[in-house]
Amino acid sequence: MVSVSAVSAPRPRQRARLVAQAALAALSLALVAGLLHDRIAAADLSAALRIAGETGAGPLALAAAAAALSWAAVAGYDVLALGAVGMRLRLRRALTVGFTASGLGQCLGFGVLVGGAARWRMLRREGLGPVRAGKASLIVAGGFFGGLGAFALILALLLPSARARLETLAPGFEGGYAPAALALLAAAGALLLLRRRAGAAGCGLAFVALAAADVAPAAFALWALLPEGTAFEAVLVAYLAALTAGLLSNTPGGFGVFEGVLIAALPEAPLESILAAVIVFRVFFHGLPGLAAGALLLRAELSAQRVERAAPDPRLAGALPRTRRAEAALIHLGDKEALFSADGAAFLLVGARGRGLVALGDPEGPVAAWPAAFAALRRAARRRGRGAMIYRAGPRAAALAREAGFAAFRIGREAMIDPAGFDLAAPSRRRLRRKVRQAEGAGLSITFHEPGAAPLGPLRAISDAWLAAKGGGERGFSLGRFEPSWLRRFPILVAQDEGGRAVAFLSLWVSGDGGEWSIDLMRAGPEAPQGAMQALIVAAIGRARAAGARRFSLCMAPLSGLEGVTGPAAPALRRAAEIGAARRGFEGLAAFKASFDPAWRPCYALLPKGPGAVPALAALRGLARAPRG
Repeated sequence: MVSVSAVSAPRPRQRARLVAQAALAALSLALVAGLLHDRIAAADLSAALRIAGETGAGPLALAAAAAALSWAAVAGYDVLALGAVGMRLRLRRALTVGFTASGLGQCLGFGVLVGGAARWRMLRREGLGPVRAGKASLIVAGGFFGGLGAFALILALLLPSARARLETLAPGFEGGYAPAALALLAAAGALLLLRRRAGAAGCGLAFVALAAADVAPAAFALWALLPEGTAFEAVLVAYLAALTAGLLSNTPGGFGVFEGVLIAALPEAPLESILAAVIVFRVFFHGLPGLAAGALLLRAELSAQRVERAAPDPRLAGALPRTRRAEAALIHLGDKEALFSADGAAFLLVGARGRGLVALGDPEGPVAAWPAAFAALRRAARRRGRGAMIYRAGPRAAALAREAGFAAFRIGREAMIDPAGFDLAAPSRRRLRRKVRQAEGAGLSITFHEPGAAPLGPLRAISDAWLAAKGGGERGFSLGRFEPSWLRRFPILVAQDEGGRAVAFLSLWVSGDGGEWSIDLMRAGPEAPQGAMQALIVAAIGRARAAGARRFSLCMAPLSGLEGVTGPAAPALRRAAEIGAARRGFEGLAAFKASFDPAWRPCYALLPKGPGAVPALAALRGLARAPRG
């Protein structure tokens, strides 16, 4: 008894699939009604209800116990399927998700949409997106039908009475056609698992065992509810056929189709007794599980909403004024959280990215507390079924993370300026000086605005034009976005032309202790003269010096500075970095920052050793993107 769920598709495909499933359900009901019209018309429904109401305590207790066993097996399908798509959950959590998704799919029908949506809704905060939810649902469906087919084939080979009953339901069974079809079904399920790298042989056998543990108790419950004289083997075969037809029909609980196949497969049983047995059966196998599954999904939704509405960790309010890195301001973007060490002395800025739980930059807090922060990251990643990763970490963090079990990979370098010692007239800044003079010669002037004071209307027009020219949307995660609620938090420098019109702007981050300033959004309109960006940054460095800042960060130049990497793989790494930098436009970004003659700080990606590196590597892709301006 498992819902058949599949990929969560784009809306047009979902509508088409829903229409197709509705048509299949209607066709299935019409076919059953046509084939069994005479027998159904002769049924006495009042008698069936009376018989159901007179069911004794013994059969009811057996049905309840059998339902518990069967649904435990149904929930087990998700343990395998979620593991196959990289969701490493605690057993209880995986079983809860499996029971909820299958219970709702069974009760409501249209399991393709219902079961898959339930899996996604329950696990979205752990990082399960719609695509992976759909893949898990496909594995559940394929594994169930493959296991069911293999179980039916085993019954046919071991029990002559079951084989005879199958011959009655499917003429030609003994000719070998049906066994071959069932074997192919099982093979298809195994191949599906193999593609997901879940270990086809072991998982295939596990699905067969789960199918047996699912359908055998259910068939026993149905048999216990029928009058004496009906052989258990006959009920088991009839139930297999009815379950398969009901699931494929996509009607709620297989309604109509399930009953019709049972009636056709058990001609020796009184019609009213079959209907009475099904009424009681549905209470334990559809009604109660459906209500329980709905309650679990509602609880999960309410819990997620409470988390989303919850106030930030009270410790964060005390920690933010002491932050040393300006990029800690990204906590206000809304897509990251502060992950504290167990003792609360240090925290990492973390967010979900692909299949990874990614920490941005070095931990905030005493260096002695950094290993505890790394340990907290690994625990949180395991709990959420993700790969732990630290992006854009410095040399000290890389050294300590290696001791904590991470592997360090150099990915670029950060350009740092000492505001107090910055001199535009220095010979090493000749190119920069020429660009700034170009902007000044074009009549450019720059105005500094305190947080919340910049005129965002004209800046919005600049930002929209810049994004349209670059052919992309906002980056997010390691950079801010043009959102009024975001930008009002930070100082902004605006460049105006001779007529006083804004043509470019630069937003800044400031660390909690004021010791570090850093650039965030840099955007120029089509009217901005050459050198506008360089002039904005030079002006920002001057403001940082006046405020007493000790560092001014120009952020990371990805894939730069790898010429200093040593080791056996260094030549290949440097060549790959050169190709990647040229392909993604990073060379120009590195040259732009180099014109300021900064001090360069190596930057690293820190990944877990072993299998956990796979989802973390996937998360690394796309974090560093080509410059767009």
